[in-house]
Formats: sequence, structure tokens, C-alpha cells
Amino acid sequence: MGWNQPGWRVAGWVAVLAGWAAGGAPMPAPAQPRPPRLAIEIGGYMEQSFGAASNQPGIRVGRQRATGTTTTVLRDPNRFAQMSDAELWFRSRARLADDVTIGLVVQLEANSQTNDQIDESYLFVDTRFGRVLLGTENDAAYQQHVATPRAGAAWGVLESAASAWVVVPRAVQTPSTTAPLTAGDDHKLTYFTPRWRGLQAGMSFTPNEAEDSRDLSDRARERTNLLSLSVNGRWRWRETRLDASFGWVRGAAAPLGSTPERRAPVDDRALGAQLRHGRYAIGGALRRIDAPGSPRAGRALALGIAWEASPWGVSLAHLGGQGGDGSGPADRGDLLLLSAARELARGADVILSVFAARHQSGAADAGAEARNQGWGVVSGLRLSF
Repeated sequence: MGWNQPGWRVAGWVAVLAGWAAGGAPMPAPAQPRPPRLAIEIGGYMEQSFGAASNQPGIRVGRQRATGTTTTVLRDPNRFAQMSDAELWFRSRARLADDVTIGLVVQLEANSQTNDQIDESYLFVDTRFGRVLLGTENDAAYQQHVATPRAGAAWGVLESAASAWVVVPRAVQTPSTTAPLTAGDDHKLTYFTPRWRGLQAGMSFTPNEAEDSRDLSDRARERTNLLSLSVNGRWRWRETRLDASFGWVRGAAAPLGSTPERRAPVDDRALGAQLRHGRYAIGGALRRIDAPGSPRAGRALALGIAWEASPWGVSLAHLGGQGGDGSGPADRGDLLLLSAARELARGADVILSVFAARHQSGAADAGAEARNQGWGVVSGLRLSF
């Protein structure tokens, strides 16, 4: 059989192609490994405290139960208590190409809660053009708010733990903080610009009155489409630093809302400033809530000073709140707080707080159930990790 036979020609071509592939053809590149999954980091804090406080007998207070909020009258309030506050934080982040970082945060209440077991839950995207945040988190005006100074882990007067010791009566409605809190932790979209010459702006949009759920609100019955705008400034000159902020939250009325709060439009505005020089700090903030006919209307003013020299820190602050839209007598609340902290180790602090508080309903028929005043001394240990 000669070389010109078809079978030999095919075999020859196969041999030629095999040799070319082995000697000259590029080998396929090895498969690139997939990037690892996002790793979860666990953090958080735990604070355990013990102390004593005085309260007036016969005040009516709210109690949270599995079936909702109920009220009860404290005929003879106990002076002593042991209280706790703790959260676990689950965090993760990953750096992508083009200076893009993505991540998530979930904050779990580490004490049993009847109405808010998950505090905040959101994801974020950081780029050179700013930060985008989606999920259940306070809005831009709240996050950028500059408030009265406090020393390290010491207690502060805003949303203070002291209100659990000298109790606010159920009938009293006064702001507990100078930070805009109208949108709360409802689902929202937030954007922060890059900081330029010390200034950073923020914006939030809260479409529905919903937290940790997939509900669509009824615009006739629930407040929807809240807009929040804010600006924050930070400037430093050697040992001196100045921080300042302004925030505004606007929400339209729900004409068929089940409560006066929902049936009223709301404008929640706040400004604050804090000056630090070396070990000392002084600052204050003012908040005004305009909501005609709503118990949420009112204003709050906070002033404070602080001193820190590791491992010690001490702060003194006052928060005064007034509830009402100005059409009648106003509810009033005052808190004066002296608090100290000493760092035992990184993330471990012992704290001591001495405070006096007063709460009074402005209603003409308000009796003993709607007013309270007292003082307290509380010590505790706070661990952060």
C-alpha cells in the first residue's frame, strides 16, 4: 500500500497537527481561583450596671410586652435596680477593583426585646464618589449630627440610660435627643458625598413606614417618602478641632392616619457644634420639631463640657426638652448628668453616673400620674469588642 493511499494521508496530517500542538500552540491558561467569600467579623458591646434612684409614687409608665405597649401605675417604685444594655454586631467588607468597597452590618440586640430584636441591618458601597447605604439605619441627618461632648464610655444626656432610672411618665412627650429622629430605622436609601475642605453632605429617602419588613405603606394612613438633608463640617488647627452640623427631615401628612402624629406634617431640624482643645471639649445642640397638632412637636436644647486624660474621662451635660406645638401648655423634661469613666484595658471601662431629672405634663388635668422627679447614682462595667 503506497503513501498516496487515503488512510496514510489522514494519518500523516494527524501526526503533523499533534506535533504542532505539542511544540508551538499556546497551552490554555489555568483557571483563576474565585475570590473568597466575605468573612464575617463579630463585634459589639455589653454594659452591666447597678445603682439606686428615686421616683415619685403613683406615676403611670409604659411597659413593652409581647402583645404591645401597656401602662401601669408604680405605687411604690423600688430604689434599687440592676440593668443591662448589649448588642452583637456582625460586619463584613471586601475591597473590589477601582477603589470600590462593599460591606454589610447587622446589629442584634443581645437582651430580649419584644419589638426590635434586630436594631439595624444594612449594606453599603464606598467609592471615591461617596458612600451609598441601603437598609434599616438612621438617616443622614441623624448620623451627621454633632451633639454635646461626652468622655469616652461615660453616659451622655442624649437618649440617655438615665431615663430608665428616673422614669418618664407615659403622658409626658418631650424630645429625648437633639438629633433628628423622625425617620428612625425604617428602610431607606442614603448617600454621603466625599468630604471636601472639611465639609460633607448627606441625603436620605425613606419611602415607607416600615422596619425589618417588606411592607408598602398606605399614603393615606401612614407617613411616606420622607426626605432628609444634612451637612457636617470638621476643621482642625493643631490641638484645636471644631465640628458642626445641620440636619433637616421633612415628612408629609397622612390625612387618614390613625394617630395625630401621622395626620400632621413634620419638619425636624437640628444644629450642633463642638469645640475641642487638647483634653477639653465644650459643645451644644438645638433641635426643633414642627408638627401642628402632633404630640411629637417640641424642641430640645443640650449643653455640655468634657475632660479626658487617659485613662480618665469626665463629662457634665444638661438636656432640656419641651413638648407641644405652642398651641397650649407644654410638657417639660430636664436631665442633669455628671458621668465619669476609667479605662481598665482596651475595650473595658468602669463607669459612674450621678444624675437628677424632672418630667412634667403640661395638661391642665395632669395629676400625680403625669409628673415625676428624682435623682440617681449608677455604676457599671462596659466591655466593647
